[in-house]
Amino acid sequence: MDQVKSIIAKLENIVADINLLMQEVSKIENRDKVSLEVEKKLNEKSLNLSVKEAEHKEKVRKLEQDREEISRFAGKFSLREKQIVEKEDQLRKDVESIEKIKTELAGRELAVADVEEEKAKLEIEKKNFEIIRSKVEKERLIARDRKEALDERERKMTVKEELLKRRLQG
Repeated sequence: MDQVKSIIAKLENIVADINLLMQEVSKIENRDKVSLEVEKKLNEKSLNLSVKEAEHKEKVRKLEQDREEISRFAGKFSLREKQIVEKEDQLRKDVESIEKIKTELAGRELAVADVEEEKAKLEIEKKNFEIIRSKVEKERLIARDRKEALDERERKMTVKEELLKRRLQG
């Protein structure tokens, strides 16, 4: 019976070893299962990472395109801003020129008003001169008429004088 006990004890040891081995196999199977799950998750994450990396590359590409477009717009904006500044300068010069012309025009208008005033004065002087000239002409005509009358009287007197001289002599 010792042998049976020893066999039973050995069998118990073998059963215990088998149980331990089965636990180890279970653990290894669980590890394999977990490892497969982890590998599957890792593959999914790797795929997700690849997708995200592709999305990131696309975003970076779009960002570069946007930067280039912004740079073009900035260049166009800068050019447009320069043109606007040039036009503002030209407008300022035009306004100054217009103001100068307005000042000159006001001066000319004053000069025209002065000339018109002088013209009016000259017209008055001309009328006064015409009146004086007509008076002088009248007086000249009167003086001529008087001279002619005096000449006529003198002639008549000379004729009378000659008649008297002839009578006295004759």
